[in-house]
Amino acid sequence: MRRAISRRNFLGLTIGAAGLTKIGQAAEINDRRSFKSKFNHSAIDRKALVARHSPALSKFDPRSPLSIGNGEFAFTADVTGLQTFPHEYQNSMPLCTMSQWGWHTTPLRAGLDPTQLRLTQYDTHGRPVGYHTSSEGQTELYNWLRENPHRLHLARIGLALFLSGGREAQASDLTNIEQKLDLWAGILSSRFNVEDKQVTVTSAVHPDLDLLAVAIESNLIGAGELSVRFAFPYGSPEMPAVDWTQPDRHRSDILEQTRGSVRIHRAFETDEYQVAIAWTSEALFEQQKAHEFLLAPTKHSQNRRTPNYLTSQRRLPQARSTGRDFGARARRSIFPKVVTRARRSSSGA
Repeated sequence: MRRAISRRNFLGLTIGAAGLTKIGQAAEINDRRSFKSKFNHSAIDRKALVARHSPALSKFDPRSPLSIGNGEFAFTADVTGLQTFPHEYQNSMPLCTMSQWGWHTTPLRAGLDPTQLRLTQYDTHGRPVGYHTSSEGQTELYNWLRENPHRLHLARIGLALFLSGGREAQASDLTNIEQKLDLWAGILSSRFNVEDKQVTVTSAVHPDLDLLAVAIESNLIGAGELSVRFAFPYGSPEMPAVDWTQPDRHRSDILEQTRGSVRIHRAFETDEYQVAIAWTSEALFEQQKAHEFLLAPTKHSQNRRTPNYLTSQRRLPQARSTGRDFGARARRSIFPKVVTRARRSSSGA
């Protein structure tokens, strides 16, 4: 049964509902203003927000090595802050030094012609279109095209650590491992002990250039039990990006050497680049093998030194002056070296 309502009552109810709506809207606006004013005076602490996510390691973790870089150049390190124990990582997450410009192409065997690759035809909207989808009967050529060019591991840079008895230290000889990557500053700090002797390594990549700067502090330096080893591999399309079994297919030649720096020319069949290494303490730089070099401190060395950066043929910057700029940007004074992007001499990347 319907209940009759007069026009006067209907208008009264409508006006009342509208009033309640306005009151509700006003209350909501006041709540928003109150919420906004409450947080207007507390800006986000972006540094703290980023820093709370900075990763830390206390042991070797082959699946989670830490990397530093600038978007164009990257260096992945183990818990020593360098690439001292690459074999611990090679089957999980290889330690590599790579760049956007660093590519390698394995020479194509004589008799193979990339233009002769047979395509698999597929019907596409009523017309045949060929795609590179089958290696049947052409495996070698198919794989060569798929694998080349490939990223080049520019240099393996690691510590050569020795125990008091003369044996070279293994990963199991490291204790009290502490490593942290400061995501805000882009600085990797690593600390560990070898026979109760502490080693501190600080690593960073220049924000704009292809430069790795490293500071090392330890009593092992003065004792002659710590050096820096540089090794240069042949290129490979495999996951580790290295082939150490082809020493005759590439060159690592010292172009010039001074008391505190050295420049090495790296040459492959069709690719080349240069590596410049500089240090601040008394040290000797010697070639150990065809593609392996050792930076060893002298007896007069102090416990701190700063090695290495990569550079190109185009220009070799003044390391000290530009390094101060880098040190200021990194809010540290331990990065006095600089690098420019290296040059590829061939096409194909």
